Amino acid sequence: MSHWRCSVCGYIYDEEIGEPSTKTKPGTRFDELPENWRCPVCAAEKSAFSQIPESETSGPALSMIWRCTVCNYRYNEDTGEPATNTPPDTRFAALPEDWRCPVCGAARAVFVMVRKDTITHEQSEKTVSDVIIGEMVSAGIDLIFGLPGTSSLGLVDAIRKNGKVRYIVVRHEEAAAMAASAYNKLTGRIAACLTIAGPGATNLATGLYDAKEDRASVLSLNGQVEVQYTGEYGMQEIDQDAFFRPITVYNNTLSDRKMTLLLLSRAIRYARIRHGVAQLSIPNDIQKQPLDPSICRREVIIPEPAVIPDAKALKEAAEAIEAAENPVVLAGFGAYDDGAAVLRFAEQIDASILTTYRAKGILPEDHPRVISVLGSVGSPQARLLAERADLIICFGVGFSKFTNVPLESRIIQVDTNPLRLGVGSQTIPLWGTCSETIPLLSQMVSKKTRPGLSDEIAGMKKAWFDQLDLEADPHAVPIRP
Repeated sequence: MSHWRCSVCGYIYDEEIGEPSTKTKPGTRFDELPENWRCPVCAAEKSAFSQIPESETSGPALSMIWRCTVCNYRYNEDTGEPATNTPPDTRFAALPEDWRCPVCGAARAVFVMVRKDTITHEQSEKTVSDVIIGEMVSAGIDLIFGLPGTSSLGLVDAIRKNGKVRYIVVRHEEAAAMAASAYNKLTGRIAACLTIAGPGATNLATGLYDAKEDRASVLSLNGQVEVQYTGEYGMQEIDQDAFFRPITVYNNTLSDRKMTLLLLSRAIRYARIRHGVAQLSIPNDIQKQPLDPSICRREVIIPEPAVIPDAKALKEAAEAIEAAENPVVLAGFGAYDDGAAVLRFAEQIDASILTTYRAKGILPEDHPRVISVLGSVGSPQARLLAERADLIICFGVGFSKFTNVPLESRIIQVDTNPLRLGVGSQTIPLWGTCSETIPLLSQMVSKKTRPGLSDEIAGMKKAWFDQLDLEADPHAVPIRP
């Protein structure tokens, strides 16, 4: 009978002996093996095998480890087993038929070969949790808000050992999600929230919905019960994938340690690029399993790309700005990092500046061109300017009902989300980031001077501040709330 060698790992299949680990009986010819049969060491397909001279010894090219499926004991061919007087370098196939597991007494038939990659993982000093936290740090995520508990202790301990992550413990999981959402809105960086399975995970919902509605990038890490306890009647177990599905842009459960880096890199990428919540549940037992990251598949975590509007749309917008006699600039939260560019642009076309409620503070309130917030919490002067404008240039505006932008007006709308473009019948949509679009528009329009505008703006600002001072009078009766 013939011998066949795996070209991937060097394992040799002997037709006369068969293969115990795949329950292949002695005398089974290689061409009789089922098409889905795999190398018991590296899982290569049958096509990776080639026939070799029968003089070569069958079995793995390297010593292997065999695991008892009853008690999880591992027999190492390198070391043998002193408890059964089995000397080192004894192949599992060479053990006598009556050999038994030295821990639970199970027969040889219940043992399975541990694959080569599994052996590598088992010898690693890092756990799945260690790898997750380390990869997060590498991706620039070094702040975690959370509440520790049994089903997340593996991750909490990894945070302790890492030393590069700041872990802020909160009193309620909702606060962790709210804090992570606010952190991204205010800094542009991603933070994570970490909590336990079941009730801990559900408590995140309000904070994560805040992130969803405001398009804040958040990584939500949640413990989960051990894999064998998932399903009906599990203690503190719910279908977290189903629960988080309406909230998230990415949602998964880590059920195989080899997928750790792949799922984590995807979660971070989705959170960053799609501006939302990425949720990853990690079962308690998997958190603590050893893992060698060097042999795990991963994907590149790309930074958020800059988007530049097409030339035709830019030209149409520039022509509208040139023709406008009374334009107004409205800065939204999407221009959070571009306050200086907004000011320069407004000065070039000699226009007043309004902000949305969320964007309040991205421009200095005392600047001569900045009026105030437009909307239900804004000034009547801002409303007057918006209503009489023949062109409203909107940079990163969300168009909420609180701002109440007059949609019947001519509008230039700059936004990174193409689905939100085109809010009115006269809107000129520019799909692009403010940081790229504002300089391009500035290059395409001429410098303007509108006589009397600066004096009018100054008068409006004075009237608004006088009104605020009057309403804040501590001697007024009744006392202001």
